[in-house]
Amino acid sequence: MPKINVTIEVPEFADGELRKAIINKAASLVLEQEEVVRYDADDNEWTELTPGLLGKMRVEAGNQAQAAVKAVVDAEVPQVVREVLDGTFTPMSRWGEPQGEPTTIRAMAGEEAQRWLTEQTDRRGRTGYSTDGPKKPRLHWMVAEMVDSAWKEHLRSEAAEVAKQVKAKLNEKLSEDVAKAVRGLLNL
Repeated sequence: MPKINVTIEVPEFADGELRKAIINKAASLVLEQEEVVRYDADDNEWTELTPGLLGKMRVEAGNQAQAAVKAVVDAEVPQVVREVLDGTFTPMSRWGEPQGEPTTIRAMAGEEAQRWLTEQTDRRGRTGYSTDGPKKPRLHWMVAEMVDSAWKEHLRSEAAEVAKQVKAKLNEKLSEDVAKAVRGLLNL
């Protein structure tokens, strides 16, 4: 751990106990926590401990170290990920024997996505044995579900708007009928 040298210049008029008190206070400000009296908007007083100079230096050093590490990670990780995804390897059997042609993780992910999207599903999007209607590729099922959901939402909002308009017309008609009946009763 690096050493920190601190020089404290004490005024010449201070000697003996006063000199010791000044040096001790300066040392505590550098090394320890400082007790600070604070006031809020209503003049309520409270005491707060603030870190000394050494504590502030530790915090700042930690912040700078984190920023440096983040900068290195931000600069290096994308390249490492690209290398891993695009690096060629030969798939192996569980006994460590080469199996198939050399490939990349990116190519394998693409093949798996293609397989997953074209896998046959029933009308509920399930794979495997099912008697639940004709089979179709998962991508077709997903698109059909999105369209169905969008239509249902559109129809729901349209139905709510129509109901609102019908309700307004009924209220208007009811108001007219009540006013007409009251005028008839009052012979107006």
